[in-house]
Amino acid sequence: MAGGRPTKYKQSTAKAICLRLMCGESLKSICRRKLYPSHVTVLSWTMKHPRFLNQYVQARELQQELLYDELFEIADDSSLDYSESKDGIRLNSEHVTRSRLRIDTRKWVMERMAAKKYGAKQSINHQSSDGSMTPKAFSKADYDAASQTLAKDMDGLD
Repeated sequence: MAGGRPTKYKQSTAKAICLRLMCGESLKSICRRKLYPSHVTVLSWTMKHPRFLNQYVQARELQQELLYDELFEIADDSSLDYSESKDGIRLNSEHVTRSRLRIDTRKWVMERMAAKKYGAKQSINHQSSDGSMTPKAFSKADYDAASQTLAKDMDGLD
């Protein structure tokens, strides 16, 4: 590293990156700091070092929990929603709009990075209107009969 950013993998640097991610920093902001590798180097480490990949994935999952907590803090904080002026108390629509944007951005990120946990749940009805496609329960006897038929059919293929 002759004056440039580090590129050699070090567990101590990897751990520091993961801790900063868990605390809510973005990868790009971490990698702008002195003594940290570029974000491209960090991402390449995830491909070359399975242990770091696991740590990185865990850090990102924990980061989602922090974002979840922040949603409530932002929504519950009304301290700057109103301001006093010579005309009385006025709604600070810029602050309210910014708070909404902060919440929406965090929700969007969470839905994409942890879709199973935070994504919109969709329910699909697989039943047909006439019942012809409705799944039927099979008994052990039905299963055994189907297995025997299949076994007979397979014998003829040899």
